[in-house]
This record gives sequence, C-alpha cells and structure tokens, in this order.
Amino acid sequence: MILQTIDFIQTIADIVAAILNFLRLIVNPMGEFMVTWMEYVLQFFPRNDLTVYIIIAIVIVVLGLIVNITWPGNKKPGFLVKAEEIEEKIEKKAKELDQKVEDKAKELEEKVEEKAEDIETKIKKKIKKTKKKAEELEEKAEEIEDKIDEVEEDLDELEETAEDLKEEAEELEEEAEELEEEAAEELKEKAEELEEEVEDLKEEAKDLEEEAEELEEEVEDLKEEAEDLEEEAEELEEEAAEELKEEAEELEEETEELEEAAEDLEEKTEELEETTEDLEEKAEKLEEKTEDD
Repeated sequence: MILQTIDFIQTIADIVAAILNFLRLIVNPMGEFMVTWMEYVLQFFPRNDLTVYIIIAIVIVVLGLIVNITWPGNKKPGFLVKAEEIEEKIEKKAKELDQKVEDKAKELEEKVEEKAEDIETKIKKKIKKTKKKAEELEEKAEEIEDKIDEVEEDLDELEETAEDLKEEAEELEEEAEELEEEAAEELKEKAEELEEEVEDLKEEAKDLEEEAEELEEEVEDLKEEAEDLEEEAEELEEEAAEELKEEAEELEEETEELEEAAEDLEEKTEELEETTEDLEEKAEKLEEKTEDD
C-alpha cells in the first residue's frame, strides 16, 4: 500500500512538473518578480537586528489594548451605533411618508366622491326639471289636441247645418218656383238671406280651420322645445362626464407625483443602506484586526 501511494504521488509530481515546464514562459517571470520585490523589502527589515520587529510588536499590542479599552465586551463602536440609529430614523420616516401618502390618497378619494355626488345630484335635479317641463308641454299638447278635436267637431256640425240649410234653400227654391206668382220676391229674399248665412258659416269655418292650423303649429313648436330640452339634458350629462374625467386625470397625476417622491425616498434609503453596509464592513475589518492582534 505504501509503495502504491508513493507511485501515485510520483505520478502527480510528474504531472505538475510537465505543467510547469509547459508554463515556464509565464512562471519564470513571475518567480523572478517575486524574488526581486522580496529582496527589496528585506533591505528595510534587517536580518541580524530585531529592533524593528520588537517595535512593530509593541505597536500591535498597544493598538490591541486601546481597542479593548474603548470597546470592551459586546459594546459596539460608535459608528455602528450611529448607523443603526440612522437605519431606525430612515424606517420611521419611510413609515411616516407611507402614512401621509395613504392619508392624502384617502382624502383625494373622499373629495372625488363628494364632487361626483354633487354633480350627480345637480344632474338629477336638472333632469327632473327637464322631465317636468316635458310633461307640462305634453299636457299642453294634449289640451291643444283636445281643442282641435272640439273645433273639428264644431266644423262637422257647421257643415251639417250648412248642408241642411242648402237643402232647405233648395226646397224653398222649389216652393218659389211653385209659388212664383204668389211670393217669388219674398222667397228670393229668404234664399238670398240663407245664402248669406251659408257664406257667413263658410267664413266662420275657414276661421276655425285657420285657428286649428295655428294650434297645430303651436303643438309643433312645443315638440321642438321638448326636443331642445332633451338635447340640453344630454349635453349636461356629457359635460359632467368630462369634468369627472378631468378630475380623475388630475388625481392620477397627483398619485404619480407621490409615487415619484416615494421612489426618491427609496433611493435615499438605499444610499443610506449602502453607507451603513460600508460602515459595517469597516467595523468587521477592525474587529478582524483586533482578533488577529
């Protein structure tokens, strides 16, 4: 077994020798450089005189005593304590800023809800008013239509009376023809009077027709007014929706600004954390030095 291990070590030595021979161009300059700087350093550290080494040992011991006196036991250095205090302050400020951001967001949401409710109430009131006006106009239109129906009925009655009068006139003309000799003149006068009455009735019928046309025009005007009111209600709804959109955009911009401020704070906290990490690394290095001493 021992011979086998010796053979194994020999093979490893041969492999290492082969590698070093292969890397001779790189290894030889490195070795020469190491020899030169070691000889240069040893000039400052004499080999026969131990005073320099004794001074270095005394300095190391004194530094170790100072370190143990200033930071005895588990007491941390001042810069580490300050770093922890800075971290606590950063955490407190971050929490306070988060709370402020949340409070502002809640206040903005409440304001938006209040404004939306006010706008909705205003729109509802305006819509109710327009509906009332439309209903009143519809009632007026119905009344006018009833009046038109009554006028048409009156016209029908007048036409019937005119027809009756025409029939009576024709009968009277027949009687006049029969009684031409006896009362031709009287019958003609009566016929003329009846014709005049018929003409008067026709004129009254024309007047009633004109009034009916005027009433129809008023109904059309009222319908147009109702359509205008509906268009105004739609415009009010669109304006209210646009106002809500603008306010929502303003709120989004404010939230983005708050987010940017939070990101700046996060960057500052990261920088402070980096400084604390650097301080911790320095403290660890000092502790390692003290432990080595």
